[in-house]
Amino acid sequence: MTEQPIVTHYFGDPVSTSDHLEHVREVVALFEKLGFRVNPTGRLKQFERVCAGAARLWDHDDSRLWNDLPAFIHSLKDVQELHFISQTVGEMADARGKLEFLLGGNLLPGDDRDTQARDYQYELFIASMFVHAGLEVRITDPDIHFKWEGEWYYAEAKRPKNVAKVWKAMRNAAKAIRAARGQGIICVALDDVLF
Repeated sequence: MTEQPIVTHYFGDPVSTSDHLEHVREVVALFEKLGFRVNPTGRLKQFERVCAGAARLWDHDDSRLWNDLPAFIHSLKDVQELHFISQTVGEMADARGKLEFLLGGNLLPGDDRDTQARDYQYELFIASMFVHAGLEVRITDPDIHFKWEGEWYYAEAKRPKNVAKVWKAMRNAAKAIRAARGQGIICVALDDVLF
């Protein structure tokens, strides 16, 4: 069986299905090391199952495997983000309450009735990027409080579910920043809107 490379859209490096499976297992281990119980029926373990079968996608005409292809593709993004989050903000005491929720959610975002797991994932991903850039970060309400050039700012992370909710999410974010009596930025993920 010849394994075909899959190109991730993060960091631009090609990754084989077996490499990605190992990456999923590494993220499971990172969350367990942080003290979180990874549910055997949770999103990460479901990604592991899908990734274990992904190599067979290229060699078999199995409709169940092809039905897992969208989950495999989503896992490329989610696992990369969860890895980054666990390594950058995983030890932060103020992030722990939200980290636990990241283990929830379904394989595909569209199947989530409760979007809290992916909402927190986006928020902590933004916080992780700030930490990675060398900024001092606190997980607060509004979502993120960060220090840049000696001044503290807020960042609100929003994931609107459709086009009609984009402006409403931005208005709510601006209200939250104003209510905190600060200045800040609004980070908007459009993946649910566009896909």
